[in-house]
Amino acid sequence: MRRAAREVLGRPARTRRWIEVTVGGGHPAGGRRRRHAVRGGPPGALAGAPGGRRGAGSRGGDRGHLRRAPAAPEPPRPSLAALLAEPAPSNEIAAAFAALYGRWQVDYQPRAGELACEHARQVGLRCVFRTGSWSVVRRLNLPAILTLTGAGGDARPAVLTALGDDSATLEVAGQTLTLPLREIERAWDGAFVALWRPPSLTAAALAPGTRDRGVPWLRQRLAAADGQATPARGSDLYDDDLKRRVIAFQRSQQLAADGIVGEETLLRLSTVGREVSGPSLGTESR
Repeated sequence: MRRAAREVLGRPARTRRWIEVTVGGGHPAGGRRRRHAVRGGPPGALAGAPGGRRGAGSRGGDRGHLRRAPAAPEPPRPSLAALLAEPAPSNEIAAAFAALYGRWQVDYQPRAGELACEHARQVGLRCVFRTGSWSVVRRLNLPAILTLTGAGGDARPAVLTALGDDSATLEVAGQTLTLPLREIERAWDGAFVALWRPPSLTAAALAPGTRDRGVPWLRQRLAAADGQATPARGSDLYDDDLKRRVIAFQRSQQLAADGIVGEETLLRLSTVGREVSGPSLGTESR
């Protein structure tokens, strides 16, 4: 061992180091342990030997190779106020409506002189303008464009795509952010516009005593709103029994309980208890 150490190190060893080497296999079945004194050499000089213990320097080197690099910190989320303070692009409103139409699987290409809501009628949709609180938005359960105001006082559009209990997801200034409702409320005055798809009606409104192809649809929507099984098509006559059901629904929605199914009642019937085919804010499961 001393001769091997001289051949490796090229000089006599002066520092005494004790390294335990297992020979003959594992103890006790594979053999017995022997202690050998090796003069010279750094700790772990025999670390490559089978069963040998690695010295402190060798352990440190191995750990260095296995140490994971620290994960890069995520960039800070920009605040809504900071985004609204940025200059608004010239096509921001058109881009917001294009995103809103996209939720309805409609490709919106604005034309010169055409209003966004005029285009809605061409594709079987309608615009609904409202001013209210989160409860109003939650009740409609429709993607919408919120009107936000930055520090400079300029109105900016933000597309609302999801609404939770305490947060909402917006597409604003080219970014998608999920923000606390309180943060959005600082810039939102309650104004918004949404798209909805009305039923195919012959008349502008349904009144008791009229016949219309929309009356069977009315019966089905009232059943869905009440949590009942969807009835068959049924009669197209707006009878007295149907009037009572309409008035009950209007009262539950804080609408004028006159039994006339106008745009507001149609809108509520289209969104309350509706099927999953249309876009929503994901509030029904909350």
